[in-house]
Amino acid sequence: MAAAFFDGQVWYAANEGSIRSKGTMYFVLHPHGLTMSGRWVGLGYDGRIMTGWAAMGQTQEEAEDTMHRLIASEGVPYVDD
Repeated sequence: MAAAFFDGQVWYAANEGSIRSKGTMYFVLHPHGLTMSGRWVGLGYDGRIMTGWAAMGQTQEEAEDTMHRLIASEGVPYVDD
């Protein structure tokens, strides 16, 4: 499961049904302040602790690009920047 944020909206990509988890997020701000990369941790509907990547950008494209880089780098927040 992954979460991406942009323009005040939350986008989830999950392989299970509806998501009703509660939790927290940790973000690292890009040195230029353009995007944020992070991790979310929460409690799933079935009581399991769940986790995934998170990204924020000023546009949907920036958020998606940040998410793709975060996944490809296995958690390095800014690669080749």
